[in-house]
Amino acid sequence: GDDMRRPGDRHRSDGTDPTVRVLGSLRLPDVHLGGAGGSRSEDRVDEPSVEAILRAVAVQHLPGAPTVDVDLTAAEGWSGAVVAAADRLQLTGSVMAGVRRSRLRLTSAARAELERAHRDELVLCLHREAELLALRERLSAVADEGDLLVLKGPAIAHLDEPDPSWRSFNDIDLLVRADRLDAVVRTLMVDGASRPWAERRPGFDARFAKSVTLTVASGMELDLHRSLCDGVHGFRVPLHRLFGMAQPWALGGQTMTALAPVHRLLHAGHHAVLGSARPKLMSVRDLAGYLARG
Repeated sequence: GDDMRRPGDRHRSDGTDPTVRVLGSLRLPDVHLGGAGGSRSEDRVDEPSVEAILRAVAVQHLPGAPTVDVDLTAAEGWSGAVVAAADRLQLTGSVMAGVRRSRLRLTSAARAELERAHRDELVLCLHREAELLALRERLSAVADEGDLLVLKGPAIAHLDEPDPSWRSFNDIDLLVRADRLDAVVRTLMVDGASRPWAERRPGFDARFAKSVTLTVASGMELDLHRSLCDGVHGFRVPLHRLFGMAQPWALGGQTMTALAPVHRLLHAGHHAVLGSARPKLMSVRDLAGYLARG
């Protein structure tokens, strides 16, 4: 029977990949997988189909997003595969939102596992935010509030998502004004932070590096960016405008600063297109959000 169609099967007549990328027009297929009744073959779970579900669920909140109506309550294998992939890709927030909106229905066991995985992600995010607040306080002696802009994870979660719980992260990225970068690195290394690669020569980082990666005492990875990307694209970024148009936001009763919306779009594009040969779904989701919201 056709009760367990691969997502997007009905769209294949034009040769379009049913897992077409979120970029640009956001032309993802609608995803429908049957109702609770009927027979299902557990052994037909496959990664492209799971990916198609995750792609659609990831952008469910955006204008013009595809319809998501997925019932996996009688398919333990599919439910488990979706949750496992969401956990691996840090998309439990989007999947949990889909479940709460009844757009994605899972088995009881899979939903319990999703709730556990999502809770673990949020606990980690809270720890990272606490470390971010502590970092801001520690660095106040060598950098003013406007010298440090929060990039990616925490800023996206609090400024761009329907709810911060939709966007998880496992490290902290800061854009540091170039003339403050050396002082910030020295301060953190005095506190016990380490860097995997030494500076090529004194002054190199503040003039040429895209970022300096540190591991702080807690084990968290901290990326201190001088620019948004490597190479010629990074040197073309007008850094003074990034700091001059920074957006304030509140975290734990403290005022933080982030890139302006247009610059968050720029950074999301750089990160998705230049960051790796095949960008993470979360990175493409971030970019899709900015493009869809205009």
